[in-house]
Amino acid sequence: TGTAYAINAIGAVVGERNNRAFRWQNGVISGLGLAGRGLSVAAGIRGGRIVGWCCETGGFVLAGGELTQLPLPPGKNSSAAYAVNGAGVIVGTTGSEEFGYEEVTVWTPQ
Repeated sequence: TGTAYAINAIGAVVGERNNRAFRWQNGVISGLGLAGRGLSVAAGIRGGRIVGWCCETGGFVLAGGELTQLPLPPGKNSSAAYAVNGAGVIVGTTGSEEFGYEEVTVWTPQ
């Protein structure tokens, strides 16, 4: 089973299927190369950028075939990315076990 979370302007869909992030386009479903990182979800797509999270490593962006883990702000130990805009700005959440809640976080391209 699976869930689709986002679609871009050219009809590529991202989501989670059997606990693994996927991209579906033109009838073909493919993984994102996140094997070994535990449960993963692709939550957003814009242009060629896909964002999401993995249980083992946190928030990520996949762009141009390169997977980048999103940096954590000081004092945080978890993250998830949910959406990306055309300028590459990513929005998601970060949290810490110490305080037990998550905060909205924005990552801007370097």
